[in-house]
Amino acid sequence: MRKIGILSPYKGYFKEAIFYLEELNEKYRSLYFGENEYILEEIVVDPFHFHGIRDDVDVMIAYSGYMELTKNLSKPIPIVEVDIPNFDILIGLMECKQKYGCQKVALTITKRNMLISVKEFEDILGISIELFIIDSLDTNYQKICDLALKRGCEAFLAHYYIGTYAASKGINTVMIQYSKSTFWQAITEAKMAAQLYCLSQEKSVKLNTILDYTDEGIIYFNKQGKITSINQKAMELLNIESETSVLNKTATAMIFGKELIELLNDGSEYKYKIIKINHTDFTIKKIFVHLEEMSLGTLITLQKVNNIQKLEEEIRKQKYGKGHIAKACFKDIIGQSEIMKGVIAKATKYSKTESNILITGESGTGKEIMAQSIHNSSNRKNGPFVAINCAALPETLLESELFGYEEGAFTGAARKGKIGLFELAHNGTIFLDEISELPLLFQAKLLRVIQEKEVYRLGGIKVIPLDVRFISATNQNLKDLVEKGEFREDLYYRLNVLNLNLPSLNERREDIFLLAQHFLDNNSPDIILTNEAKLMLQAFDWPGNIRQLFNICEQLSVLCDDCLVKEQNVRDLLYLQSSLSFSSEGTQQYSDYQMGENDDQKAETLQTDISEAEKIRTVLAAVKYNRNEAAEVLNIHRSTLWRKMKKYGI
Repeated sequence: MRKIGILSPYKGYFKEAIFYLEELNEKYRSLYFGENEYILEEIVVDPFHFHGIRDDVDVMIAYSGYMELTKNLSKPIPIVEVDIPNFDILIGLMECKQKYGCQKVALTITKRNMLISVKEFEDILGISIELFIIDSLDTNYQKICDLALKRGCEAFLAHYYIGTYAASKGINTVMIQYSKSTFWQAITEAKMAAQLYCLSQEKSVKLNTILDYTDEGIIYFNKQGKITSINQKAMELLNIESETSVLNKTATAMIFGKELIELLNDGSEYKYKIIKINHTDFTIKKIFVHLEEMSLGTLITLQKVNNIQKLEEEIRKQKYGKGHIAKACFKDIIGQSEIMKGVIAKATKYSKTESNILITGESGTGKEIMAQSIHNSSNRKNGPFVAINCAALPETLLESELFGYEEGAFTGAARKGKIGLFELAHNGTIFLDEISELPLLFQAKLLRVIQEKEVYRLGGIKVIPLDVRFISATNQNLKDLVEKGEFREDLYYRLNVLNLNLPSLNERREDIFLLAQHFLDNNSPDIILTNEAKLMLQAFDWPGNIRQLFNICEQLSVLCDDCLVKEQNVRDLLYLQSSLSFSSEGTQQYSDYQMGENDDQKAETLQTDISEAEKIRTVLAAVKYNRNEAAEVLNIHRSTLWRKMKKYGI
């Protein structure tokens, strides 16, 4: 519902016209225009005690000299100005002649362009007309009345205020009345104006919403170099408190900086140009605005360079970086041994730095979990964690996968090119597992990436800056490989800024039970290890470390009965391991537990079984698993060898 306001000298001044309109509408005081409903309201204004006009309407009708009262409205609403129609003036002059029999009438008007109709009125009515132009509501009405009487005027045809004054002095007066058709025309224009204004406001709101929600600051300078429009983002970027503080001011007056002023004045357009404004780097676009051949002004857009970098990082993360996250944290690492506590404490310190880290340790000791934990404890935890197994990538694909490539870089390249793993790790961590397996030729290229913090895609010429931290891992002795010429010494020192050595499972035997119980609980929380089973696990020599223990526990969770893991369950699985062996320390612990009174034979049997299994494995390996030769070396029958191999799971 929309309101039409009509400025009126008093309530009911337009009641006859309103009543006429009410008769034409089904709803009381409602007018319809298209799909909108309009309500008509009089706004009473006393120009002699003026304190402003209420503006809670969508459009306003102002008659005669009321226009000057609308200049200071608090919001820009459309105003429909209604002139006095010639027909209404003619009716008023006829009333003056008929009512008072006068030959000379004083006519007050508000616009000089009505003078052209006066002569015609005189000819039609056969009377003389004296014109008085009311330029302002502050006009001295007494002076006009005195002058009219002095000039022989016998009656006044006037608007409400001067007419009221003249009548109060006893002067013959006729008030100018607005005809129904005049009123209807004003209402029709007001409805059209309101409709157009609302459409304009709707477009303005849409445009402002677009401008304010764009990531770029936008400033428009007119051809005099003054700011006529600025969006919210530009105000934020330039620390401008309010729009009014910059409108109609030049860039020089706003102290935007020398570089921006030079850019505005140099007569060139720019797609991208980096300049400094108030000690901050911005990327600027500048275009000239024309209407046909006429220059209207200049439009510039600006963004902080670091905002563009953040946006690029977010795009990389959302478009390409799915899955490149670190899941593990230090609290996820299981271990109560002193050696493991020391490793975690050192790794925590390392995580607070930006230095590259080399993690060493046997296969299966949890190097990637440690790398993920370091990442998640660092300032880069919100960035990507990109893990690369250097041994898993063929040498022919290594460079294209890590560096990426442009369209057409090589036969079979993707049509739009491909982003490399180095780029995906921007503002995060890149984990290079099995770093010792990198070919020497590629080691030189990796060294340059670490030193320069930038990459080129295959087939590309664009330099892509990188902000990454390198964490590498290996189960080899890189120092030995350097001495053999199989690993670059300069790369070794770049990677091995901080060193972290992970202990083998055999070096942290007190953690074996904790790890085993954790792995079993993941499969079934109700599984319990007997004491004999625990000692059996602790007695075993774990060449595959935690990965091998995890494998055993997964099998135990399936093979055990009634959620109880017994010694025999463990024994059966350990005998099936291809490298069955028990440490002397672990075997002694197990033997001490198993021996009681008259139990010497149990420990001796275990030791005998272990020694015999190891002997058979050694001989088989030496003769390349030729069973006939192995039986001869062991001095046993071939069928006996078969039974023992079956017993020990060989």
